[in-house]
Order: sequence, then C-alpha cells, then structure tokens
Amino acid sequence: MESIAILKEATEILKQFKQILQHTCEQGRRIPIENILRLFPDINQAQNDLKTLAPLLIKDILPLLHSITSFWKDRIRIRSICTGIMNLSSKISVDIDLNFLRKVLSIDAPTPSRICSSLYKYYLKEFEWKCSANVLTLFSFYGSSQDLFEFLDSLTDDDVYNLQKAVNDWDGTLVNTKAIFDFSTVKNFLERAYASITETQKQLNLTSLSFEHIIACFEDILTNKEFNDLAKCLQSSALSLASIKRIHLELTDKEQPKRRQIADILQSSNIGFVRIGHHEVAFDIYIVLQNHQEQQQKQTTVNEEQKIQNITFADISELRDRARLLECSSNTQKSDKNQHDVDKLRHFIEFVSVVETTLETLTNLYRTGYPLVSQFLITEKKFSCVNGNYDQLTQNNTTLANLLHSWEKKLLSLYEIYNDLTYFTGDQFQLIEDYIYKSLSVTDPGYHLLRFIDIDPKSIRKLDKTSEQPEDRLENLGNLLSKSREEVSCQKEILKNEKILLIETTNEGILRAILSLFQKTNTPPHIRHIFYCTTRTNWIQIRAFVYRCFYSKSFHQLIRPELLSQSIQDQFVRLLRSLIKEKPDQYFRIGIITATTMRNQQLINGLRSMRIVDILRDKDLLNRTDFEKLIQDMNKNCILVTSRISGLGKSTFIRKAIDTSNVKYVKFPIYGDFDIDTLAERLCSKYSQLETGAIHLDIGTTANSQQLNEVLYCLLLFRNFRFGQVAVSIPTTTMIYIELDASPDATLNQLPLFQYITPSAVVEKVDWTTLNIEYGGIQAVANYLQTIENKTIITQNINSSNFKKLDAMTCSRLIQAIFLPNKDADYITWTQLSIFVAVFHRLFTGFSSNVYFGAESLPEPKLRMDLAQALIQSSNLFTSLSVENVRKQQRSVTSDEPMKFSDAIVQWDKIQPFTLAFTASNDPLFIYKKPTDVPQALVKYFKLYYNACGQNLVGLSTMFPDYNNLSHSDFFVKSASLSYKYFNKSICPKCFGQYDFKQVECNKCASKDLLIRPKSFGSKDIEIFQRDIATRLQDDYVLTSDNFIKMLLIYLRVQCGIPVLIMGETGCGKTSLIKFLCQKVLDQELEIFRIHAGVTADIIIKKMNAYIKTVQAYTGEEKRLWIFFDEFNTTTKIDN
Repeated sequence: MESIAILKEATEILKQFKQILQHTCEQGRRIPIENILRLFPDINQAQNDLKTLAPLLIKDILPLLHSITSFWKDRIRIRSICTGIMNLSSKISVDIDLNFLRKVLSIDAPTPSRICSSLYKYYLKEFEWKCSANVLTLFSFYGSSQDLFEFLDSLTDDDVYNLQKAVNDWDGTLVNTKAIFDFSTVKNFLERAYASITETQKQLNLTSLSFEHIIACFEDILTNKEFNDLAKCLQSSALSLASIKRIHLELTDKEQPKRRQIADILQSSNIGFVRIGHHEVAFDIYIVLQNHQEQQQKQTTVNEEQKIQNITFADISELRDRARLLECSSNTQKSDKNQHDVDKLRHFIEFVSVVETTLETLTNLYRTGYPLVSQFLITEKKFSCVNGNYDQLTQNNTTLANLLHSWEKKLLSLYEIYNDLTYFTGDQFQLIEDYIYKSLSVTDPGYHLLRFIDIDPKSIRKLDKTSEQPEDRLENLGNLLSKSREEVSCQKEILKNEKILLIETTNEGILRAILSLFQKTNTPPHIRHIFYCTTRTNWIQIRAFVYRCFYSKSFHQLIRPELLSQSIQDQFVRLLRSLIKEKPDQYFRIGIITATTMRNQQLINGLRSMRIVDILRDKDLLNRTDFEKLIQDMNKNCILVTSRISGLGKSTFIRKAIDTSNVKYVKFPIYGDFDIDTLAERLCSKYSQLETGAIHLDIGTTANSQQLNEVLYCLLLFRNFRFGQVAVSIPTTTMIYIELDASPDATLNQLPLFQYITPSAVVEKVDWTTLNIEYGGIQAVANYLQTIENKTIITQNINSSNFKKLDAMTCSRLIQAIFLPNKDADYITWTQLSIFVAVFHRLFTGFSSNVYFGAESLPEPKLRMDLAQALIQSSNLFTSLSVENVRKQQRSVTSDEPMKFSDAIVQWDKIQPFTLAFTASNDPLFIYKKPTDVPQALVKYFKLYYNACGQNLVGLSTMFPDYNNLSHSDFFVKSASLSYKYFNKSICPKCFGQYDFKQVECNKCASKDLLIRPKSFGSKDIEIFQRDIATRLQDDYVLTSDNFIKMLLIYLRVQCGIPVLIMGETGCGKTSLIKFLCQKVLDQELEIFRIHAGVTADIIIKKMNAYIKTVQAYTGEEKRLWIFFDEFNTTTKIDN
C-alpha cells in the first residue's frame, strides 16, 4: 500500500512538472529567469538536464533555455570580466559601450528571460569570443581584485625592487619569496602592456583605441614565455596583497625620515578636531597633508585599506619627542643650515603645544556640559598650516580658552543656586533637555538621569520657549529641576561640629558603612547621595561633587577616594578649603568611605589637617542584626532563587512564577567581564517592558565580583545606579527574580549582599511534574519506550506516522523508568535528561529506519525486544557517564576530600563504552573498545542474520571487528560510511573536497587538480577507491582504534545536537582530530576560532554573527557548519 501511495504521489508530481514545462514553453520569453532556474536544482548540471527534457519541450524554446542556464552558471565570472573591462577603461582610453556592460551587471533573478538571453548573446559576440582564455582571466582579475591593480599602479620600480630585497628578512608566515616574485611578474606585465597600448595609440594617431586593439596588445605581451603562468601569478598576488602592503608600509615608514614628516605638516596641511569614544568621550586631531589629500581625491575608487590615514595627536606627540631630540643634537653643531633646522623644529614643538592645549580645552568644555562643542569640530571648522603659519589654529585656541573661562564661571555660580546641576557632566545636560522638550520615551537616557536624582520626569513643567544661548539654557534647566522637588536638609541638632564623617572598612563592608552613615545623619537612603569613585573619575566630576556637598545642605557620601589621582585629591582639598574660607558659616556634611588604609591618602590627610574630620569606628556602625533588618526592609519585591547544583530548573521556576503573575517576562543576563556603562544601557532599554513586567536577573560568574555586588545592592535597595557615565533605574513596583549560577566553581552565594538576603526559593531537585512534553524528542522517545513496555515493538515497526500524543504523566513515567535507575536522584538534572532524550531520539530513529532491525527481518520475534533492551541499556550507560562524573565532583566540593576537576572528565582509558552511531545510509556502526563489550543479544541476532545470508562468520567479523587489529585503511573505510562523500562523488586528491561525480577539476585549489572517483558504483570499486584515498591521507593523519572511536563518539554527539567539549594536553591532537573528521571524512564546513587572552566579547559576538550568517546561507543545502573553539579556556570573555 505504501508503494502505491508513493507511485501516486510521484505521478501527481510529474503531472505538475509537465504543466510547469508547458507554461515555460508558452511564456518562456516573458517570464523572469528565476522561474526557469527553478527547473534546475543544480545549475552545473542544467545542460545535461536540458538534454533529458528536450522531448518534452518545444524546439524553439531550447536555445533560450541553453542561453539562460549558461549565463547563470558562469554569472560570477561574467560579472568579474565586465567589471574588469570597466575598471580598465578608467585607466586607459578605450572605445567601449560601458552602458551595455552595466546592463549585463544588472541582470538578476527577476530579469525577463528575453532580455537576459539577448544581452548574453551580445556579450559573447562582442567581448568573450574575441578574447583568449588568458586575456579573459586578466579581465576577471581586473574586476575581482581591483585593489591589486591600483596598488601596483601606485608603486615605482624601486618600490618593487625594495620588496624583493626585503622579503627574505620577513617571517615566512607573512609572505614567501615566490609570492613577491609573482607580484613582480604581474607588475612587469602591466608596464609592458600599458607601454604597448600607448605605443599603438601613437602609431595609429588615436586618442581612444578599440576593444580589439587593447586585446591585441595584451595578446602580444602574453606570447612572452615569462608570462606563461600569469594567471597563477595573479592569483598568488591577490591572495598575498594584504601582507605585501604591510611590508611596503613598513619599508616606507623606515625610509621616510621624521624630519620630512615634520616639514610636510608645517609646509602644507589641513587640520580638524574630532570627537572619539562613546561612554568616555575624548577629542583628537586629524591632520591631512595636502599632497596626500590631492592624491586621494584623484582616485576614482578608494579601498578602505588604501585611504590616506589621518595623522592623530599620538602621531604628532611622538614627532614632538623626536623633534626635541633632533633639536638637542642640532644645537651641538653650529651652522646657518643647522640653525634653520632648529628653528623649524622649535616651531613644530610650539605647533604641537597649541594642539595639545586645544584638545585639553575641548575636553574640559565637553565635561563641563557646554552644548556647542561640535561647532569647533571638523564638521564645522577646519584649519590649515601653510609655510609654518597656523595663526587660525592659535586664534581658535585663544577663543576656546576664553569660552571655557566664561562658561565655568557661569556654571560654578549656578552650582550654588541650582544644586541639581552638579549631578551632570558631558552631554548629560543635553540628554535631559532632549527628554524634556522632545517628549522622548522612558528608555531614553535623559529619563533615567532624572530618575537617578529622584525627580519624577513627568512632574517637570517645561518652558514654552527655550533660549538658544548656552548660559540661558543651563539656567533654565537648573530652574526646572529645582521646581520639581524640595531638598531635605540635614538635622543639625544631632551632629557634631566635624563636617566630614570618615570610615575605613573593606570592600565587603562598604554597604554597611553607607547605610550606617545614612542612619547616623538621619538621611533617607537615596542613590543620588552616593558618589562612587573610579580610576576614570575626572576633576570636573569631583568639583561638582564638592559644590553639591557644600551648597545642598544635605548629606552626601564619597566612596573609595583612594582611586582618584593624586592631582584630583589635592584639588579636592584646596577647593573645599577655599569654599570654607569664603563662607565659614556654611553648613555641609560629607561622608567618606575608604577601603584602604587612610594613612597614605593625600585627600584624607589634607582634610584631617583642616580639623573637620570625625573618624567612625566599627562600634559606631550598624550591628549585624540591625544591618540585616535594614536590608530586608529596603529590599522589596525581590525573590532570590538558588539551587545546590546547576541544571535543576531555576529558570523554568522563575518563568513559571512570572507567567502565573500575568506580567511580562524580561530576562536579563549578567556574567563575564561586563562593561558597567554597557550594562546600564542594556537595562535602560528594558524599562518600558519592566513597567508592566518582572525581570529575571540571570547572574553568572563574572570577572569583577565587587562591581557585581554593588550593581545588585543598588538595584535591589535603591532601584538605581550610576557607576560611570550612564544612569539607569527600574520601577519600584517591578518584581525582581535573581537566579545565581550554581556551577562547581561559582562563588556568587559568597557575595557580601547575599549574606544578608535569605533565598526565597531553593530548587532542591528536578520537578518531574514540570516536564515539557513538547520539548525536542520527548514525545518520540516516550512513544518508543511505550512500545517496549507493552511489547508491541516485537511485531510492529515504529515511526512518527504511528506516534500517539502522550500526556505529561505518561511521558514522565516512561522516561523515569529507564532514566533514573542506578542514578542518585538528588543529582539528576534537566541537562542530563536533555542529553538522554537527544541520544535516545537519534537511537530510536535509526533503529526504526534500519533494515537490519525491522520486525520482518528478525527470525525470532522476541529477539527484537532483546535488541531494543540491549541498546537502551548500553546507550543509557554511555550518556550518563560524563554528567555523573561532574555531579560527583560537585558533591565533593563540600566534603573533606574534594575530587579533582580532572577526575570529573570521562577518561578514555577508564571506561568500557558501548553504543552505536548510524551511518549516512542508516546502517549501524557500533562503538566499543573490545568485541566482548558487545551485548550478546546483538551477537546472537547477527549470527542468525548472516547465517541466513550465507555469510556466516565473515559477516559477523565485519560487523563486530576487533578494532585493535584493524589498519588505518580499514578504519577509513568504516569512517567513510558516515557520509556519501567517498561513494558517489568526485574527490580532489589535493584538498579532498567533494564535487559532483561528473565534474573534472577542483574549484578550490589553485592548481585545478583533476578529480578522482570510483570506477563504478559497485561495492568492490568503491572500497578500492576508499582505500586509495586512505593511502593518500596517511601521510597527514593515521587512524587508530583510539582516535577512530573518539571520532565516532564526537560524531554521535554532533548528530544528536549536543555540544562537544574536548580536553587534552597541548599538542595531543585535538584540533587535527576535528579537522580530519570534519573536512576529510565528512566534507562539512569547519571554522576554527582560535581563542586567546586578547579575544574580547565584541570579537566573539562579531565572529558568531558572521557564522550565523554563513549558516543562514545554507538554505536548501544539506550542510552543517562546525565551529571549533580552540583553546576555549584561555579567556573569560567567552562567558559573554
């Protein structure tokens, strides 16, 4: 019945296909070419397919179809040739219809077939058929490697000679000698060709040559034996271009004296200032030498690598150091020429000093919040230095200095009146203005800055009209903020005369010190009263803090002043001293908390010398009970979820709790080496969701546990934080769920904050009632297990067509019956279960589709049950090994004799595995170390099977060989069964890539090696071919029983969708094993991501996004991309 159904389906498909062909014949010239291309699944075989389809097609349509398929097959090469001819026409004067070439380049899938065919025929006639293969190759490289020709054109003969001379001094991994000489050959060919073209123009007295003339010139030069391998030289040069450029750049830099560069800058250069950085904004200078700028403007197209690099302040600062040395050396040799050189060097030193002062002034203007800094940047203002005259730059420097002076004077006067202005620096004033006047969303940074200083953004009544003057805008903003809330002053009566309260504690004790000071001063705890110092804190921020403390009449705290530079500490003391001297009766209070000894801190010693410091001791702070109670009182709407080990379902518990509350679920992971401002920006973006939702903080291992602790207590207790430039807040009504990583090396439960917060929920073990029966292959595995339980598997083949929808209780019972025995129930995890389900899903799928194990194939029906039970038992043991060893290591953490982490790894020499993988044809490939490890039920079955086939013991030894007695060739023949690569494909004997059986040459190798293939599809010819391949591979990699079985275990996990972690000593062959399996055995794509300590989170994200795009391009192809993270453990950034 199944065969009849298949035939009916095939008949229907054929009928539909005939209708498509008929439509193509009738409308072929009008339909888009994509409709025609759909007829040919493999465009490389389209011509063969057309021969097959010819009887079904109208003869008149065949030429059109041949034309379109030929074009589409060669479209990449045609595009390169057309682009190359167009690029060449910009170099030399040639009479060519460029518009036609553009039309060819514009052909895509939606192009009407009639137009495509017409353009292609004209292209062949007017261009391709007029050229030899070598000339076409040359044009193709002109199109695909234009940057190579532009770089060659920019070099002189001396440059090429210097490259040849220098190459032997460079590391061979950068570029080899042959690549340089290939490069020289291309350069020599182009010079001769261009000379021949110029000479032809003179002889014919033409300003513009025909295309045929150009071809003749190229063909004439190509007759020289020196250029017989021009195509290979072009390919070699294109591949080595980046390295050759690097060598040339190094040589150029060495040859160009510093004096020359200094002279060029003073002689003729264009200057502009630019803003750099995102969170930590700074300014730099871009200097472009005028002759370089003119050179760049003449280029029609400029590759990124070829753009003239601007000279920055780092460059001229280095040149200034060099100028000072040159000045000193020149002073020892008195002469008129030397004096002239000295004057020029001094002039350059003065020039750099003006630039440096300008950059400092721009930075200070920005930091103090001046809103019109952009008016002085390169987009608005440019300067020039001509013959040593840079008066415009000097005048600009004076203007900026005067502007900064007047702006700071206004700002400091407003600090006294509008204290809220002291919280903001940089472009934060602008951000708040934008939010107020442009009615931006709650995710806008201005909204969070207002929330940070305890102002309800919705309460601000904006002015109807705003001034354009920066000073007026600043005063208006201060006025708006001050009207939006009333400041709460300190209670004078309970304080002593000392104006500064000082606490010396540890990093772990900072929160206790903060809350103790708030309580001691009767100040309600608010995040805006706390200023965290960092190594990046600048003087502008500290000055604002001092004014805030002095004029606000409220209590503020400075945390970790020891991180401030000595200069800032000194300025802090001097400013506060001057303010007190100016207003001795002014009332203020400052709390200072330091995590290092106060004895050697300049700031603290300076304040103590003023006799205004009161040092608080431990007895003056909150005791543990009061401190813990205060934290519990402040920590509202927070649920801490923990577990003994990872994988017990904390995330599922939190998700279920949030869904039950009928609010939006928002997950927010925090782990790795996070940047605090980036973290704050990410959290800001979630605010609108948090207004009607709950947040799940998934906390993993981080590089900076101290920073993490402070982020968490600010979020939980204050619902705000700002440690850098970005402020963030979350709604006070938002429920916060915190999940802590419970992996063996995690120490999150030791964070100081969690010593005072009791977990609201502890997940002790897997809750089977929450089993997600829709996950992965759970339904499939449960269905198979049910057929084993009720014994229907004995007589019935099972597949997805006869699955039943099982309820959660039934699925749970069936899986537990197989999964739980011989395991410690307290250490069962969802991770372990997911591995079990993945492996068994693959096992059962292969079992049910394999001809060996079909119900009709077994001579004894009960034997089918025995086979299933044996496979279940052995595979269950294997899938449990690695997870169970890790669990033992976790359990040992708290014991007196902890287990080494290395002992938690499944070690090959300590196990006796038995499981099976399925080949490309779904035949079983058994994995074991000794034949005695094979279950007897399997041995019995295959004895009966081979006896029935007349193969007796020969077949049995083939199915269950002793792997210790097999050769490299034997192992390769077995491993080849994992794919169809060495059965019905053509293979490159050099790179071992696979191609269609009829293809002749390798497309990947530069040598275009001829492909090899089996003589026929007969089993003997295929085995002979596979053993020949094994011999060719043996020089690079030898298969043994050990690495063969390891490959099968890796392959099994990959087939099941389980990530593979490979551990071993450096040089033991981890990478080579993966490369051999992936590229030589399977011919699948492999990307090796070489991890090292310098790899950042951004690099990892960029790489992974690129890999994802690669995989997305595989649509419709049976491909898999393997990503191998080499030296995975060398960076903590991988956690991100």
